[in-house]
Parts: sequence; structure tokens; C-alpha cells
Amino acid sequence: MISQTISVILPVRNVADCLKLQLANLEVALPKLTTAAFEVVIVDDASDDATLIVLDDMRLRFPFLKVALHNTQQGFEVAKATGLMKAAGEMLLIHRGSASLDLADLQALCNLFQESDLVAARLTREGVGGIEEGGLELIHRETLHRAAISPIGSYKLVGETIHSIERFRGQFLSKNAA
Repeated sequence: MISQTISVILPVRNVADCLKLQLANLEVALPKLTTAAFEVVIVDDASDDATLIVLDDMRLRFPFLKVALHNTQQGFEVAKATGLMKAAGEMLLIHRGSASLDLADLQALCNLFQESDLVAARLTREGVGGIEEGGLELIHRETLHRAAISPIGSYKLVGETIHSIERFRGQFLSKNAA
């Protein structure tokens, strides 16, 4: 368990069918990952299904939910950037892919942050034929602005799917170097 605040950033498009379950799972999982506050930032990338209706309904049920909307489809990287700007947490967890968040993956990344000089980690899940089907990035907020980072290795976990985990160590630079 970590002691920093967590922002989970979910760039989404056309996910009306799975959004309620995903938020309910996060409501249960996030208090087990941090002793501090948490939030979920959903960035809708111009969905044309019922996602906006579901999000309106979910804002009332989940007080930790923040929503940002794109009027035109702009893609994952722009939606991710929008989420990073809206997020307030010290630790930023970004979900990549259309698959549901795997709660074990969330725990695995948070556990990595017990290493004192770890500033970022990325977990990638490979599906059939080695094609990436999703993943998570966990980044310390300070890393976005002023850190010198370097990869310290990666490894694969083999189970139902193959998970590749990359870890990054870093050193925060002085605020004057930002």
C-alpha cells in the first residue's frame, strides 16, 4: 500500500457497456492501494454510444469521479494529456487499452513503488499473437516536470497472458532546473 494520493486516468471511447463495472471495481480496489485520497479521471474521446449518459449517472454515484470531454476524437495520447492536466494525485495511474482494468495489475504496480528511487513503471499485457491488448503506467507526478529517469530493466510474467513490466529509477532535479 502506498501513502500518496492516486489519480487513475481512463482515456475512453464508446465504453458505455463496461464503465459502471469498472468504476465499481475501482471503488473497492483503490482504498486497498493507498492510505490517502484517490480520484478517477475519465476522459471521453468523443464517444458516439451511450457513454456520456452513463458518465452523467455515475458522477452522482461516485464522488471521486472527474470527467473531461473531447468534442472530436483526438486519440489516446491527447486524451491521456487531458487526463494528466485534470488529475490532482501525486501518483498518476494511466490505463491503456480497451480491456477492463485488472486489479492484480494495479496492485503489482503499486507494490513496485516500495523501491525508494522508482519514479515510473509500465505494465503491458500481451494477448493472442503477442499483440498488446492493454497496460498501465504508474508515474510519480514530479516525474512529469523535473526528473532524470532511466530504465532499470524489464521482466515478463507468464500466466494466462504475458505481462511485461518496465521499471524506471530517477532523481528529482531541483525546482530551478525545471
